[in-house]
Amino acid sequence: MALAAIGAMAVALFLADAARPSQEIPLARFETFANAAQIGARVLQLADREVGFEYLQLDQEHFGYHRVVPLGFSGSDRLPVERSALTRWLVSHLRSHAASYTARGFTVRIRTERLRTEPGQAYEVVERAGQVIIRRVAAR
Repeated sequence: MALAAIGAMAVALFLADAARPSQEIPLARFETFANAAQIGARVLQLADREVGFEYLQLDQEHFGYHRVVPLGFSGSDRLPVERSALTRWLVSHLRSHAASYTARGFTVRIRTERLRTEPGQAYEVVERAGQVIIRRVAAR
């Protein structure tokens, strides 16, 4: 009887977790103009109105661990994301020791998401269910 109750509880928890909507984590927001994007107080010139978002992705599939660390934006130039000294050290360490972390079951990747933008629009970068998405949003 106790095993049946534990099994029913496990199934209920699994279904509740599966039914929960995916949580979104905002990573950045920017607005576009003719051939530029304004990211905070800084301006990034764009080539062919295309903006890229570079990030480090750290995964450990067995435990479900997933972390995204923003690195920078790219267009005609590269505009790094301002980070603390600790975060800069962590990113540098993960990049230089990626092979040893892979041997321990972690995956360290540097990725870039790219999107062709339209002038006069606002965009946001979000992380949802382990994916980084750049999408248009209503201007504030």
